[in-house]
Amino acid sequence: IGASDLQIEPQEISGHGPLAYVTGTFALSIKPPDGSVPTRDRGKVLWIVRNYGSKWLFEVQIMSSDLPPVIQAPLVEPAGTKK
Repeated sequence: IGASDLQIEPQEISGHGPLAYVTGTFALSIKPPDGSVPTRDRGKVLWIVRNYGSKWLFEVQIMSSDLPPVIQAPLVEPAGTKK
């Protein structure tokens, strides 16, 4: 269950003073809770980082999928099976 095989490809890194940003793309595998075949996701990342002393730490992390959302159909009972 969960995500694995995360790959990040930085596209641009820039900044000034104590603030910087990284843009790029990501890909990862998502293993469904039912144990079925993992699916792949891909998309974009934006990280804003701040220099605290000698360490660059995340201020903001955004990951946005390029794939459409998965919408599960509502459960519909067959006609004539009202409880």
